Amino acid sequence: MSKKLTIFTPTYNRAHTISRVYKSILQQEKKLLSQIEWLIVDDGSTDDTELIISEWSKEDLPFDLRYIKQKNGGKHIAFNRAVNEAQGEFFFTVDSDDWLANNSVKHIFDMVSSISEIKDLVGIIALKCFPDGKLIGVTYPKNIKNSSAYELYLLGYGGERSLVFKTNVIRKYPFPEISGENFCTECVVYDQIDLKYKYLVSNSILTVCEYQEGGLTSNLFSLMVKNAVGYKLYYAQRINMAVTLKERIGYSIRYNAFNLMKKESSFSYVGPHKILVMLTIPLGFVAYMYYQNKMKMK
Repeated sequence: MSKKLTIFTPTYNRAHTISRVYKSILQQEKKLLSQIEWLIVDDGSTDDTELIISEWSKEDLPFDLRYIKQKNGGKHIAFNRAVNEAQGEFFFTVDSDDWLANNSVKHIFDMVSSISEIKDLVGIIALKCFPDGKLIGVTYPKNIKNSSAYELYLLGYGGERSLVFKTNVIRKYPFPEISGENFCTECVVYDQIDLKYKYLVSNSILTVCEYQEGGLTSNLFSLMVKNAVGYKLYYAQRINMAVTLKERIGYSIRYNAFNLMKKESSFSYVGPHKILVMLTIPLGFVAYMYYQNKMKMK
């Protein structure tokens, strides 16, 4: 790896916000900027994104800027491309409507120096905040030093977080590319990682988030229904990960609901709970009808 850190920004028609990422990188500690690259994967934008980035690339920047434009396929496809292209030892996603918190890069560099050689640590899980400084979620207890994301979720510390990965590890876990679908929940990959690795847990705020109208978060329900195969895979994985019977039943019901949404045999459930999955098919049908009716009301 030629750099310490790849900051990856997936973008689609965010010419009006991506400059905030650019400015926030320039505001990081100057002596660290030569050790990072900013890798932008443009997922088929039709606005002025390419022109804006072209102008930045003409400047004498203290960091490497790389821009890749691809046919629109979804954020997860852009992520796969970026992971394969990344030249940083560590990989950090900052969306095009978010930006880096003050001293974010310094915090990352301080932390990764302690985990580079620890094989069972995949990276860092840290915090995000809103533009007014209000924390997204809650801080982690000081007694939790290392944990998987799923373990934190079970303890009540889930939600939106900043994740920094060892690039050579995240590269082993590509998102599935499903025909006809342009969204795949990040948990499909993160849950697979959780089965083998833990994160260094930090209360540092690395990312500032401002959710945009029309963004992925604001359209989550529609995204789930329109990308049913990816969510079927997500719930299939969660059935095996579940700790309690109640949790496993809930995932089984939702698996069956999303399995009914598209006639697609791939990513069917494989595991030790097949009987439970079969028994929850009727409840899955009820959930399927609920989702269908809710979509009609939109």
